[in-house]
Amino acid sequence: MSAPPRLARRLLSAAAAPEDRPFILSDLAEDYEIQAGTRGRSRARRWYWSQVLRSLPPILGRRIRQPSKGPGGKIPKPMRGTSPMLRFWLELRQAFHSLRRSPGYSAIIVLTLALVISAKVSVFSFVDGVLLRPLPYPSAQQLIFIWDGLDWIGVPRAWVAPAEVEDLRRQTTLFEGFAPIRVRSVRLSGIDVPVQINRGTASSNLFQLLGVEAALGRTFAADEEGPGSQPLVVISHGLWKSHFGASGEAIGESIEIDGELHDVIGVLPEGFDFLVHSSLGSPSRADLWTTFRVDLSQQGYDSHSLALLARIREGVSFEQAADELAAIGRRIDEQRYAQSGFTYKPVSLHGDLVRGVRPALWTLLIAVGFVLAIAASNIATIMLARTQQRGREMAIRQALGASRGWIGTRLLCESLLLGLSGGVLGLALSTAGVSALLSIAPESLPLHDAVRIDVRAAGFALALSLISGLACGLAASMQGSREEPITWLREGGRSMAGSRRATRVRGMLVACEAALAIMLLAGAGLMIRSFAALQSSDPGFRTERALTFNLRLLQADPALTESLMNGLRSLPDVESAGITSALPLSAGASQRPVAPQDRPEARVQIDYMVASPGYFSSMGIALKEGRDFAAQDRADAPPVAIVDESLARRLWPQDRAVGKRLVNLTRPDQPITVVGVVRHARLYRVYQDDRPQVYVPYAQVPFRSLSFVLRTSADPGSLAESVRSEIRRQDPQLPVYAMQTMQRTVDDSVGERRFSLILMMGFAFAAVTLAALGIYGVLSYLVAQRTSEIGVRMALGARRSRVLRTVAARGLFPALAGAGVGLAGALALSRYLSAMLHGVEPTDPATYALAAFLMLAVASAACYLPARRAAAVDPISALRND
Repeated sequence: MSAPPRLARRLLSAAAAPEDRPFILSDLAEDYEIQAGTRGRSRARRWYWSQVLRSLPPILGRRIRQPSKGPGGKIPKPMRGTSPMLRFWLELRQAFHSLRRSPGYSAIIVLTLALVISAKVSVFSFVDGVLLRPLPYPSAQQLIFIWDGLDWIGVPRAWVAPAEVEDLRRQTTLFEGFAPIRVRSVRLSGIDVPVQINRGTASSNLFQLLGVEAALGRTFAADEEGPGSQPLVVISHGLWKSHFGASGEAIGESIEIDGELHDVIGVLPEGFDFLVHSSLGSPSRADLWTTFRVDLSQQGYDSHSLALLARIREGVSFEQAADELAAIGRRIDEQRYAQSGFTYKPVSLHGDLVRGVRPALWTLLIAVGFVLAIAASNIATIMLARTQQRGREMAIRQALGASRGWIGTRLLCESLLLGLSGGVLGLALSTAGVSALLSIAPESLPLHDAVRIDVRAAGFALALSLISGLACGLAASMQGSREEPITWLREGGRSMAGSRRATRVRGMLVACEAALAIMLLAGAGLMIRSFAALQSSDPGFRTERALTFNLRLLQADPALTESLMNGLRSLPDVESAGITSALPLSAGASQRPVAPQDRPEARVQIDYMVASPGYFSSMGIALKEGRDFAAQDRADAPPVAIVDESLARRLWPQDRAVGKRLVNLTRPDQPITVVGVVRHARLYRVYQDDRPQVYVPYAQVPFRSLSFVLRTSADPGSLAESVRSEIRRQDPQLPVYAMQTMQRTVDDSVGERRFSLILMMGFAFAAVTLAALGIYGVLSYLVAQRTSEIGVRMALGARRSRVLRTVAARGLFPALAGAGVGLAGALALSRYLSAMLHGVEPTDPATYALAAFLMLAVASAACYLPARRAAAVDPISALRND
């Protein structure tokens, strides 16, 4: 017959008492043979496991209630001869009873650990959801985005040109496929109230490359793209619910997109949220998807306008794929760009998505780790003090036979229980912490929907609580197990307060707290100065009293646009109005290659926008040279343009730009005359320089997607309803979207920096507070334990000022040493903050000096209060009490 399950037998053997073990195992083995013969081996094994699991609680309970005594009735060394599992259980049980007798001490430690662990788990949830968790696609590590490197024209990261896609498909062998993508705002009509949504246009193989199938219906087939293809659409799960009421009859229905009917063929799964990367701006998402209905290979190499997704074949490494792309890039460079340095830059899909927030999230996780370390130092100090107060108890236990190892184990078990309790409570609090962080996190934070408390966060909290509990109790257990019993019994524990070992440990803990606190203070100081510089930087336009919004016409209509402008200008409190195709900080401009007509080799990639007369004054973009657009810049007039000062300096550094002629290399037969130069207005981020800019008159290059700006004499937010009413009056089917003040736009653009700053300031404040409490606690305990010694010294003539300085020095000297270590550590780590700073150097001496001054000021205040209490000791009362 087969033997019973080995693991179950070992578990039962470890739990049973030695005298009962043979009988229990033999009886169960006989019953197992009977079960196996009558019911089969599989059922017999399940029966055996059920019997073992039922037997464990009563067996363990009986052994705990009836511990055996040693020879002569003496208390033996704890649990000698018992199984390891039972010894561990008994140690935890005794530690629990010990902690229950000190509820105040236990509550302080558990609450402190819970608060810092909840903060750590909350930040870890962000790091895990955004940086560590793989994207929800099969073999997501094989998905990459491909960018064009155009360094010779100052654009190291650009979208690919349409014609490049066909080149890559023909020449590569290591890729399963390529999917060009473009996301644009469109107008969804045919419903009660038209709305503005984002349409993603891609090749038909996009969802095959992502490994995503439709939840309802189907996705695109290979022959459903290109010239002559039918207008089909796959909609998102959210649009399916809002527009079709989650009806299964949506398949086959039609929706009107920018005035054209499209047949719905599929609904994407709930939770599918593919983010399309941007060359400089924030990622964008689409509410519905269509295919390209044009031949991309015929659209040339000059317009870099497509994001390009690719999937590497299974078994091919990223490095191999990158090498193949580099070789293809060299051939294209030789054929198309005259060996100017063109190259392909592949980046992993996930890494490219989070590249902007990775430094900030890792920095915040490290910062909250410092706070946890400071809290652990404080808790270790409290545990050390409690161990010294329990000196007589430990001495008696050792005198009765307890080993030093058992003393240390008991103290470690207590700290382990405290750590686990703090971890459980911290995990419960972290749910609220994540919700609070999400409420202040910027909407542009990628993958924030994946941030949640789950099994991974729970495992992290458990590991953190175990490590914290063991680390906090290590100093106390070592102290409690090393001291000689005779020392405690002779001095009643009083000498322990001043023993060299205890003093050294407390000093090291204070120094560690000061070092970690000053590192966080320095980091927070750098980020505060950076954010202040960011707020005071000039983005190239005026934000006050400016209201902006977007419209999308079914077709470019200069007459309707002029009518809308006249109606908006007539509203109360509107001083001026203008339109453009891309507002500052919107990242919405097209990209074009241009060059001076007389120097076509001086090619520059620019952001291309349209603007109306009055736009620059309404947006507060200063005119530096020449004139603004005017009524004479009609469609039948000679093409003109206004360039920004960065392009003027680059192309004509020693000459006036006005009067010069530019060539749009996508339409080289139509040279453009420069009539004005304006300030460079940041188009992507306030803290990041971007491409040079060229504006052309709206009358000469009409656009369907338009952005309006109104300069007002009153609060711009108060005009929102008046603006909507005026637009409804002229066209009820024209949806208004993205209406907000320009100040709100600027605030949103620095949302990620503000989020990091708020958290870093909070962590720095918590670190300094905890460090101050730690210093105060150490000195208060020292004064309380040495009251009689202080009384003797004062009775022998010690001055109160001398006592004050001596006691204060016990806290200040370790704090000074920690401050020096902290400054050195902050300088060493400063280079990791460089990506998060603007307008301030990572090694800024003023910031480090201020951080050191604040830390030492707080430490001095924490030392002064216990020192003043020591100086106020009455010698007679102290000696009488002693």
